[in-house]
Amino acid sequence: MNSMDPRVKLLWSIVWITTIFLIYNIAGQIGILAGIIALIRINRLSLRLVLRSIRYLLLFLPITFLVHFFISAGGWKLFTGSSIFDYHMLEQPLLFTVRVGNLILYMAFVLKWIRDIEFLDAIYHILKPLRRLKWQVDDFFQIIFISVKFFPILREEYTRLDEGWKTFTTVKDTTLSDRINRVRDSVIPLMIFSFQRAETLADAMTIRGYGSTSRRSYYGQLKFTYTDWLVSFLTIVILIGIIFWIQ
Repeated sequence: MNSMDPRVKLLWSIVWITTIFLIYNIAGQIGILAGIIALIRINRLSLRLVLRSIRYLLLFLPITFLVHFFISAGGWKLFTGSSIFDYHMLEQPLLFTVRVGNLILYMAFVLKWIRDIEFLDAIYHILKPLRRLKWQVDDFFQIIFISVKFFPILREEYTRLDEGWKTFTTVKDTTLSDRINRVRDSVIPLMIFSFQRAETLADAMTIRGYGSTSRRSYYGQLKFTYTDWLVSFLTIVILIGIIFWIQ
């Protein structure tokens, strides 16, 4: 599935997210959870790494369950004695919590399955026909593409500055103020590097012909294959089938 067109991946993701919100029973949500885990395995991704990337978000799931239980399911009535415990009180909070967990897990999978450049390529090729309406699609995405490449470079440079700062100092950043001071000391050289990089990018854009009336080529050309058409058709059929099954 990694070799599919990114537009197909995007369509598949939209259908899965829609399905998560359409199914209103716990058994269905557990089935979706099993399907997400299967997708992670099929695409040869590490389930541990995917869970690790959202470990802080998963900590909110028990809180979500308790808030939903006490507010929506009337769990607070158990403490007042006006109600007795019933397993049906857990159904709605549990369904809501599992649905949120499925959404978080699937989004973590999508971020690793669809790379940032692939995602932007898919959006660009979807919006490219709007150029006939005089929309500045190329100019808009040129800025986005530069940002996607520029910010990781700055992050890498900041990491190098931070490691260099640790090498030439004996001060331990044990407190929050120490870390803030270390970041402050790295801001000035990072700004100088960012200005130099911006000038390089500006020269590269001029050489590349950005802003000229001539037609530009592209790094990659997206083209639907037979498999992409088949997967897209099956995805739409699955979505329609789920909608009719729910009704």
